[in-house]
Amino acid sequence: MSDLKVVDSHFHVWNLDTQSLPWLDGTDGTITHTYKVEDLEAEYARQAGVEFVGGVYVEVDCADHEAMDKIAYDLKAAHPKMLACMLRSDVSPWMRVPAFAAGIREPLHIDSEPKGRCLEPSFVEGLHTLAAKGLPFESCNRVNELEDAYEAFAQAPEETVILNHLGNVEALTPEWCAVMKKFATLPNLYVNVSVF
Repeated sequence: MSDLKVVDSHFHVWNLDTQSLPWLDGTDGTITHTYKVEDLEAEYARQAGVEFVGGVYVEVDCADHEAMDKIAYDLKAAHPKMLACMLRSDVSPWMRVPAFAAGIREPLHIDSEPKGRCLEPSFVEGLHTLAAKGLPFESCNRVNELEDAYEAFAQAPEETVILNHLGNVEALTPEWCAVMKKFATLPNLYVNVSVF
């Protein structure tokens, strides 16, 4: 084992025997199977030769969000390497926040999310609410709506935001580079870079 230890800031696991993940229907089938925490640990050891110390579990857009909370709770109880859970809620001042959540994610990149959702006043108010509670927001956006995301996050600069997957970028276009420079001006915005 290498001396290098890794804390993964964003990982997903799911069990297709107990969870319905409708978004998998739109994939090519290569990820349409169950992934366990043990699989992640083994993949780190195999691919990267490092020790997986633990990580932050990020919700997987399960069809039943409240059932997902219970599944995440049980996983965290069973796996000490699940250091924290970022769970699903619709961001607003009245959002439902599970008691053990370390933060909230509302997937903004899925078909059911209307264009411009993050610019709705209730969403921006929800960002202020999360900031007041010390809970970060995990942002997974459509790449063509990153300007909207910047405008929303700029209205709540006190909120810690983690921009997932480099903003779902497919190409390093001049437009993407320009908006990333804008994100860099926000005092509490962090960018997640996916490895596997």
